[in-house]
Amino acid sequence: MGECTNWLLTGGIRPAKVAHVSQSDNLIGTAQAAELLGWSRAKVKRGAKDGHLPFELKMDGDTGAYLFHRSVITTIAENRARAERGAA
Repeated sequence: MGECTNWLLTGGIRPAKVAHVSQSDNLIGTAQAAELLGWSRAKVKRGAKDGHLPFELKMDGDTGAYLFHRSVITTIAENRARAERGAA
């Protein structure tokens, strides 16, 4: 799984907590991850490229697609929403 180093960006999810993902978990692309997170596709790509957003796979090439586990992205989105509600 791609390394994740910015705990604030991922809603406090550390890689050790998301590394045990079921084999049956659905992989999703950048567009779906962006929709779940409420971010632009560019922000999702930047987060993955910079190591701040955990991903499962990057396809070959400079413009290769990133693939994410749906459950990991959903957990990050839920934790970020929870943190934002707590800060309000």
